[in-house]
Amino acid sequence: MIVVSIHESFVPQAAAPDPPPSKAEWKSQRGQWMTALREKCFHGWPDSSYENTPPKVQRAFEFTWGSAKFSAYDFESQPHVLLRLYVLLPRGTRPAKLQGLDLRVLDASDWLDFLSAMRAKFPQPLAGESVAEPDENNYSVLVEALADGHGVTFIAPRGVGPTQWSKDGKIHTHIRRRFMLLGQTLDGMRVWDIRRAIQALRSIEGMQQPPLHIMADQEMSGVALYASLFEPDIESVELSRLPKSHRDGPDFLNVLRFLDMPQAVAMAAENSHVVIHQDGDAGWEYPLAVAKKLGWKDKIEIQPVSTKSQTAKDASVR
Repeated sequence: MIVVSIHESFVPQAAAPDPPPSKAEWKSQRGQWMTALREKCFHGWPDSSYENTPPKVQRAFEFTWGSAKFSAYDFESQPHVLLRLYVLLPRGTRPAKLQGLDLRVLDASDWLDFLSAMRAKFPQPLAGESVAEPDENNYSVLVEALADGHGVTFIAPRGVGPTQWSKDGKIHTHIRRRFMLLGQTLDGMRVWDIRRAIQALRSIEGMQQPPLHIMADQEMSGVALYASLFEPDIESVELSRLPKSHRDGPDFLNVLRFLDMPQAVAMAAENSHVVIHQDGDAGWEYPLAVAKKLGWKDKIEIQPVSTKSQTAKDASVR
């Protein structure tokens, strides 16, 4: 139906690029894309002075059970937007000695799975959240990552879980539209929330050293991908059911004037190991060609859906 795509005819869309012939041309192209993202797509983010100041982090609770320690930390993503970062660590292991840190970005479904898993052993701190029933199996899968020496952390960006505005789909649509009237989108600000969650996590004592792995599924996969472009030292980005184009989400202002999802994957792969869980390579020909051209050996992996580790459901694949 033309009604759902008529807006694409108002402004010319960026043509799909060819792989760069040299590292110098890639550097130039990547710089142009990053500038366009910052100035044209994410211009509604707080200014650079706020961006370069780590968020203040306050521990909300800490409980232990068996081999696990479960904590939560509140931080201000931006003025008047308070979010909570949940941290699950192997009990008795200093954070600096961890083999890695997994940051799992939760959507609405993942949030309920997270609650059901953690309520199995830690009902007290989550007593006021939703109505998810405790699930011992979900919890057992989560703690498998702890046995491998990993910490597992969780962030629900604004509008998910504790900050959900409404379960009414019409109200949610109105809220998304209001974000755009303010010169930003909900997904654009969720990218910011994930960035601030990374900064908050790294500000906790001992959390600066372990390699950081970002994991996200479905609607949050594209949001997490873009957050990784703006934060340093991301070891890997593991994405399940990543949309192949912004026409299917996430929604960012102006983004298709400059680039689409395959170009974002290529940019992420320059600095991080990118794993995409889907059946076949279709849709990712451009980033795979860039990686081959520029000698980024094994920086992009396409793995079958059947082997993916779902956010907050399966153990870490590392």
